[in-house]
Amino acid sequence: MAERLEAETDSIKGEILAALEELQEELSEAEGKQSPVDYLEAIDQVPALLQRFLQEVAEQTGWWFSVIAGGPLPTDNGNIHMQR
Repeated sequence: MAERLEAETDSIKGEILAALEELQEELSEAEGKQSPVDYLEAIDQVPALLQRFLQEVAEQTGWWFSVIAGGPLPTDNGNIHMQR
């Protein structure tokens, strides 16, 4: 593959390198983005995660805690839902 690239003109090499750089930028931008399925999996894990965390904090402090959370729900076309 490298041999074929070396055989190309400087103009073609430049186009190929520019296309590769553009793809790398798109990939790096996409790395931080989550899909609706990713968000839903994280949302489903929140209650258990908070329960474990807040139970430990409550035992350490003697306090009670309440959490209210809300945001777009992927399974409901992104409509806002609240959870307590």
